[in-house]
Amino acid sequence: MPMKAEQRGGGRLDNPYCLYCTNPQGELKPREAVREGLVHVFMRAERLERGRAEKLADSHLTRMPAWAGMRASAERSAKKAAAKPAATAGKPGKKARKGGKR
Repeated sequence: MPMKAEQRGGGRLDNPYCLYCTNPQGELKPREAVREGLVHVFMRAERLERGRAEKLADSHLTRMPAWAGMRASAERSAKKAAAKPAATAGKPGKKARKGGKR
């Protein structure tokens, strides 16, 4: 069933994404923000425990055009990698050589 204008992100007829997946300007929200919103909806509306609501939200997202093919685990891995501090030069406990490599 096609979306009505008021259901489209930003109220724009040309926007293929719904108002729940977009900000007020009609731009896509981060996937994790949309997922979390769905989890809360399923917990309230369906009275599900968080774990079951998360599984249902993940399943639901894979059927939505904006999120099809994206994996939550890939995003979590990327976030973890971004949160790690940059590697320090040299190895801990070893002194750097003067004059560069030999």
